[in-house]
Amino acid sequence: MSSGVASERGNGVAGTDGDGPTITVPPTLEGVAAGLSHLSAALETTGPARSHPSMRGRPPALELGAELSIPDAVRDDVPETGIELHVPPELDYLFVVAPLAYYLGAEVKLDAHGPPRLFVPETGIECRFRELPTFQHGVGRVLRRVFFLDSLVREHAPPARRGELLDQFGLDAERMRALRSVERLGEYFWLADADLDEHLPEWQFSTYADPEMENVQCLPDLLDSLSLVYLPEATELGEPDLLDRALTDFYRSGSPTRQPVQSVDVLDPELQAGQVHGWLAAGTPIDAFKMTPRAVENRRTYERRHDGADELDVTVVLNDDAMREEHAAVADIYRERAADRPLSVTVRERLTTRELADVFATPTDFVHYIGHCDRDGLACPDGRFSAATLDTCEARTFFLNACGSYHEGTELVERGSVGGAVTLSKVLDEQAAKVGTAFARLLVHGFGLEPAMQLARRRVMMGKDYAVVGDGTYTLTAPEQTPVVGWLETRTDGYELTCEAAPTRRTGGTFQSPCGDTSYLTGTAATQSLDTGELTEILAESDFPVVYGGDFHWSSELVDSLD
Repeated sequence: MSSGVASERGNGVAGTDGDGPTITVPPTLEGVAAGLSHLSAALETTGPARSHPSMRGRPPALELGAELSIPDAVRDDVPETGIELHVPPELDYLFVVAPLAYYLGAEVKLDAHGPPRLFVPETGIECRFRELPTFQHGVGRVLRRVFFLDSLVREHAPPARRGELLDQFGLDAERMRALRSVERLGEYFWLADADLDEHLPEWQFSTYADPEMENVQCLPDLLDSLSLVYLPEATELGEPDLLDRALTDFYRSGSPTRQPVQSVDVLDPELQAGQVHGWLAAGTPIDAFKMTPRAVENRRTYERRHDGADELDVTVVLNDDAMREEHAAVADIYRERAADRPLSVTVRERLTTRELADVFATPTDFVHYIGHCDRDGLACPDGRFSAATLDTCEARTFFLNACGSYHEGTELVERGSVGGAVTLSKVLDEQAAKVGTAFARLLVHGFGLEPAMQLARRRVMMGKDYAVVGDGTYTLTAPEQTPVVGWLETRTDGYELTCEAAPTRRTGGTFQSPCGDTSYLTGTAATQSLDTGELTEILAESDFPVVYGGDFHWSSELVDSLD
């Protein structure tokens, strides 16, 4: 930790453009602990305002090297909070404790003799944790509690019901802001568990990471989105199980028209807290995006390349005439969005293997491929295109809406893409069209890859056939306001509309419900009872996705269904 006059404020030296400083650590437990202890240099403050995303810069990058090397700009800006996190000398513990250490500005210390604990020598505050696997739940719980209370007492962008909750917990916001971080932490720990946990917002992201040295470089990216980190646990999911899970998640009436034929062996992960889940581990999960170190590296590369240009380049490829309806629909969606922001749409048909290779080798923001895929690659009139034949892929994101395109998608990520949507098995043309058009519209409305896919696959019965590879948190466009998702239920006297913010990397921000101008903390829900007239007016004047009867609709289109 830095020496000299103690400071609880930083300058956010790492920035947000992907071109910040890099900490080099040796591939040892001591090296990783030292690296984690310096990532809080990205915090603009250790006061409650750190709960707002604008006050958290991108953490310095971590890379493995022969010896420890910490840039002076990072070393000098690490806040001296006096908070220590003692963990056993095991990589498992270091991965799990990383987000708490970053947010608290804590020094990570290896301790082979005592239990894992949070300790403040100055005040004597001590919070002991149980050993793994329970340790990961304790770390997540402490982070969620401290983060939520910071959100309540911060001055900037206070959430709804702040006054009511502060009174309930006996907190004086102004007084809490004036305390040093260790003093404020002590006050937080005095709050009774039952008084607080029921109000905690739903956490945005969780990542299930294999504790391996190769994945250490991914930790700053996970902390940038304030992801919780868990150790991966999963069971193998056979073909009948996948069918059963798909039908369980599909609430409309009907029966399957075919048995799925898997192109990959899939896992059923044991998911913890979080709206969106990343799988930085071996195997292919359902209900979580498949993340890799290469995807994180590619994201940084594109952020460094960003030249401030706002125009997006989208290429729609139709290599199957039977899916022409989807082709026309998604092209129209992109063109309609171009009226609101600069967006260039190129439509291509019946591309040869060489032409399709050129599409992926040419710098572009998004490629939407519509066609077929088999073990040899994506179908073209003259054969099959395999992503493995590319030297580099310059398509930032993609959707390979073709049967069993998982392996081709992972190859695109390994060759340069940040991430994209794929299928795990055979899919029907009609279902592919529904998912494809929904996914396209959600993307251009500012949804990240994984949140967009979670909603889009609600359009079909076999939604579990669709997945995201690469960085599922990645957003193709930057909307002015946080995207919102509505959940509509029928009541005896009308309707109940619950609105939530779509998961974004900006954990701790606020959003506005279409029902009013009140600001809600991301992870919380805004619920309102409405009669038919009130609901119709809101839906007609808005443009946001709504889940009604288990199906996914756009608000402006749902009006006709209600009538």
